[in-house]
Amino acid sequence: MSSSSPSPPRPARRLVIFDHDGLMVNTEDVVYSAYLRIFGSRNIAFPWDYYVTSLGMPVADSLAMYLRDLGDPMTLDELAQARAEQMRTLTETDLRPMPGLIPLLDALQARGDLLAVATSGTRSHIDRSLARFSLTDYFDAVVCIDDVARGKPHPDLILEVLRRTNAAPSDAIMLEDAPLGVEAAHRAGVFCIAVPTHGVPLEAFALAPAICRDLSAVQRLLVG
Repeated sequence: MSSSSPSPPRPARRLVIFDHDGLMVNTEDVVYSAYLRIFGSRNIAFPWDYYVTSLGMPVADSLAMYLRDLGDPMTLDELAQARAEQMRTLTETDLRPMPGLIPLLDALQARGDLLAVATSGTRSHIDRSLARFSLTDYFDAVVCIDDVARGKPHPDLILEVLRRTNAAPSDAIMLEDAPLGVEAAHRAGVFCIAVPTHGVPLEAFALAPAICRDLSAVQRLLVG
């Protein structure tokens, strides 16, 4: 699963922008487990193929969508609190880096690329995750939902990374696991490589010039 045309940009000083949840760490599996516990205890079905339609959204937006679609009488604050409680437990036991992440980061850093994160996650969540897995020092910029007015699919996160790194869109590559992130990269004028979360139809990534099955394939495409 890899597209070879067009080729990603290869300037001498390239910027590679990483999404976080589902791309760098297996957050989507962990979060889904949390929702299964919450909605399962209330006898409400929460299928994976429904969950993945919310990938890339700010958390508050996704919670509002679930309550609207599922008809649950919980308030937004109650669901957010239940999610936080479940995540405190599951993050400690189940969260881990995605296969191939560290070799990819090492290879890009050795090449001399600038590295950044653009994520709809909150600052506290991202900082804890990067620190936990000793990833912080890889990145020249980390932009979170706290830093911009709008999350994906709007391009604000990516444009803020470009501003902070003084990079041109034509010199940047975005790595994304979710269709909303691919759309954000497209709207920012940045080449995007999709690494789809399992269960998301490939046609949802039509705006991505390249699709790779995993981060090892991304490394072969970007570094060789």
